[in-house]
Amino acid sequence: MAKSECTGTSQWWKNVDFLSHRRNRTHIILDNEFKENLNDYFGELCWDRDYEQPTLMEIDSNTIKAPQFSITQVKNALLKIRKTATGPDEIPFWVWKENADVFAPVMTKIWNESLSTSTWPTSWKIAHIDPLPKVENPKEYCEFRGINVTPVIGRCFERTVYHYHSKRSFEAELSSSQFAYRIGGCSTDALIKLQYMYLKALEEPNCDAVRLIAMDFSKAFDN
Repeated sequence: MAKSECTGTSQWWKNVDFLSHRRNRTHIILDNEFKENLNDYFGELCWDRDYEQPTLMEIDSNTIKAPQFSITQVKNALLKIRKTATGPDEIPFWVWKENADVFAPVMTKIWNESLSTSTWPTSWKIAHIDPLPKVENPKEYCEFRGINVTPVIGRCFERTVYHYHSKRSFEAELSSSQFAYRIGGCSTDALIKLQYMYLKALEEPNCDAVRLIAMDFSKAFDN
């Protein structure tokens, strides 16, 4: 028997993927007209014609101070940037990460100015939309999911604001039964808790059965 040339689990899984084609996706070619119409479709999903911009509340700057970042906090945030898709500004993640010492003082001023004035840099609002097929052979526009890819530094700013200034109050308002969109939560936790709840109910003397209702919101991710 020939000796296996695999020297680790990583190489072993690469061989499995190659032989089984389990990670190969069908390459979908879209013509220009379909792309233009798909772009309009995604634009309509993100546009509410009845939306009215609310009047901003005036806040006494002498009483309530806007949250601020230190250079050290910004530097740590830049150093923690993980490998991710590059946005429309075409600045990859490693530029920010490997030059954190250089960018930290400048970005600290920009981030603090954004927080103080309640404004968001216009260039950080621009996004590339990557159409991800929901089915194997999509034919309709609704069979694509739009993945918005904004600039790396904008996403880093959002995460840093949440971590330092919003996480504690946000987590306090979440229900203990919610596992999505929270750190450490996953669908497995929800299934375990669900099983615990109906098994506990079945232990009651007057309980003969448990009825479960499942709900799914159409286009919840798109909206």
